[in-house]
Amino acid sequence: MPVIVVFLRIKQKTAEKELLLTKHSIDTDPEEIYFTDDSGSIYYANNAVCRSLGYTNEKMLDLSLHHGRT
Repeated sequence: MPVIVVFLRIKQKTAEKELLLTKHSIDTDPEEIYFTDDSGSIYYANNAVCRSLGYTNEKMLDLSLHHGRT
């Protein structure tokens, strides 16, 4: 196997581990963290947001910042 391919695979594995660590850190942070798109739809909510509002993660992803407004 060429050296460059091995090097790229090692870099990819390292990046994957760093991404998983970052995701775990955000998921378990005690502060409420959520991400929205430009239209206000929620596409990520951490555990603290779900606990605070009493929704499951799946339900949070059905909501938007404009939810309940007319």
